Amino acid sequence: MEIDHELRRRIEKDSDIHFRLMNAVIGFLAISKVQTLNIDKMCTEWGIGKIKLYQLLNVMEETGLIKIVRYAKDTKTFSKGAKIFFADPSIYSVLNGDMGTRRESYIVEAFSDNVKSVFACKDERNGDFIINEITVEVGGRSKKVKKADYVIRDDIDLPYKNVIPLWLIGFI
Repeated sequence: MEIDHELRRRIEKDSDIHFRLMNAVIGFLAISKVQTLNIDKMCTEWGIGKIKLYQLLNVMEETGLIKIVRYAKDTKTFSKGAKIFFADPSIYSVLNGDMGTRRESYIVEAFSDNVKSVFACKDERNGDFIINEITVEVGGRSKKVKKADYVIRDDIDLPYKNVIPLWLIGFI
């Protein structure tokens, strides 16, 4: 009986720490322009191991709270990925998040269910994502093409050359 009480107390304490850590991840994603986490810093601040943090991120992704975008050849068991977004891009609107992050999250969400692969570009000078082996850059009205095959721009009405309006992605 005594052991059960102590075990229950420890489980509740661990669960509380895990929920607070997941809440910290959510808070970070809501306000950050950079869509990646500093794993070492979070582990130090929260007093947990890297494996436990990776497990929590995996649970958050499996439950549909976040979407982790990895590099094409990232085969590590424990990886934070290249970019982490809310799985539902409308959360950025509700929390008044960064517009660029909101756009990228929308593209990831739109293409993740409809195509074979969505990966982050290893070199951001080439583009933001590789979608079915096509390099894509995402941005506002004046976003430059860089070295991308296509640019998806917000705040434009019509497509031209290799520029696609963001609103058209909703028809996928």
